Amino acid sequence: MIFVPFIFMILDEFGIHIDTRLVYIGTLAVVLSIAIYKVKAKDVKVEPLSEVKPQDKLQKYNSSNLSETDLDAYQSKLQAYFKSRKPYLEPELTLQSLSKECQIPKHHLTQLLNTRFNKNFYQYINEFRVNEVIKHISSKRNEALVDIAYQCGFNSKSTFNNYFKKITGLTPSEFKKQNDLAA
Repeated sequence: MIFVPFIFMILDEFGIHIDTRLVYIGTLAVVLSIAIYKVKAKDVKVEPLSEVKPQDKLQKYNSSNLSETDLDAYQSKLQAYFKSRKPYLEPELTLQSLSKECQIPKHHLTQLLNTRFNKNFYQYINEFRVNEVIKHISSKRNEALVDIAYQCGFNSKSTFNNYFKKITGLTPSEFKKQNDLAA
């Protein structure tokens, strides 16, 4: 593919002139044809990278020495900590800091979130934050949604909007409008 333009330049030197645009279009057509052929030949099924199937997560932890009893204990500890301390309200919360506060090893906390809640750390935390925003929307009607989001632990408007829509199926403003009509 790299040599195709050079071939056309050599032909041009011998008096056979081919338009440069035609060279690039031809090269693009050949590259696309090869790509399509390769995809069809291998019967490749394209899946989003962010989507990990639950069975893949379970297989990932097959060699883990963490027992179900330990997972139960960690789950209770994590849920009690979230209920009493509401760590998700802290915008700078990290997996490392949560692990330290809950006294659960980081890799065990990750396994717990993946296997028991089917979520990664950010999905788990941001779900709590979205629920907190929902609680405050009706009581703080005159306050901007993004301000409420920041108070509930979000530190980015785009992250807030993305997670809010994923969890509720509505944008924050659509949700607020719907809530105002119902009140």
